[in-house]
Amino acid sequence: MTQTASLIGVLNVILIILVVSYLLRLLSPYILRYLFRRVEKKFTSQFQQYQHHTSSKEGEVTVDKRTASSKKSNPSVGEYIEFEEID
Repeated sequence: MTQTASLIGVLNVILIILVVSYLLRLLSPYILRYLFRRVEKKFTSQFQQYQHHTSSKEGEVTVDKRTASSKKSNPSVGEYIEFEEID
């Protein structure tokens, strides 16, 4: 049972595509504005939470000490030597 596309059916599909694209073109600025505001509020709240957790008194000094990573040489290869090129 094969069905053939009628001219009316093709025109209906084209009309639906045109109407949907026109509606998307009209509504997209409002949708994007809404989405950007939501993202902006989310980032603002996350930034404020981060600032609240990391805030310290004015003049207070904090030092984060990291362990010194020494360069280990592989005994089978040889000793690692740093050098600078001289032009």
